[in-house]
Amino acid sequence: MKKITLILLCAVFMSISVYAQSVPAAQVPSAVKKTLMTKYPKAQDIEWEKESSNYMAMFSNGEDWTEASFTAAGVWTSSNVNIDPEKMPAALMATVKKLTQDLKYLE
Repeated sequence: MKKITLILLCAVFMSISVYAQSVPAAQVPSAVKKTLMTKYPKAQDIEWEKESSNYMAMFSNGEDWTEASFTAAGVWTSSNVNIDPEKMPAALMATVKKLTQDLKYLE
């Protein structure tokens, strides 16, 4: 079960990175950096990518790895958090298990 969850998360992150290109922090607009630090003051190890006109920050946020997307004007658009499966809420894990079982029946 854990392997399936991790494989799915890796696939999502890899598909996102295919369309994005790495950007040095010096080329990221200050409005984007300011919004990131306002929304995630504990962000560390920040890596930047640019996907079309948006900027994506990948960073450590405490114990979790987070991705956040911003417009060039610094407006936050979305975030994704990679959570350790053992820390996921029980209701969410039950749903994932059920979906996984349903997928097995479709094979």
